[in-house]
Amino acid sequence: ATIHALKVLIDRNGKLIYGEAIQMHGGMGITDELDIGHYAKRLMMINATLGDGTFHRSKFIESTYAAA
Repeated sequence: ATIHALKVLIDRNGKLIYGEAIQMHGGMGITDELDIGHYAKRLMMINATLGDGTFHRSKFIESTYAAA
């Protein structure tokens, strides 16, 4: 359950951080010339392969209620 909760936090905060960074840098933020573009793509791939915040939120709720 702890892993699911951590993944939800990482997903939410990661999207906030890279969204603000891309907004601040404009079009350059989505290119490979700046590191933020690389990290944004990396977070998207991690979400695609390991599950996004919505998936882990539902798994966290299931495991919490199953333990009760």
